Amino acid sequence: MFFQDLVKDLKSETSGKLEQLLVALMTPIHEFYASEVHHALSGIGTNESTIIEVICTLSNAELHYVKVAYEKRKHILMYSFA
Repeated sequence: MFFQDLVKDLKSETSGKLEQLLVALMTPIHEFYASEVHHALSGIGTNESTIIEVICTLSNAELHYVKVAYEKRKHILMYSFA
């Protein structure tokens, strides 16, 4: 009872936008940004505003953590040009 996964419980007890908000708040920030970049790049076309927001608002160290989280989660290498 005490060792249940909180995110799993939130998903089972809520739905819609509230569920998305609560899960996003419980997700480590670098994993959240990696997920947002993935969603911005997947499908037809890209969501440039999301990508620009992530790139322009994070420091180099934070971008490195996002890159590591993205590669770990999606098993896809992201190349840096710096």
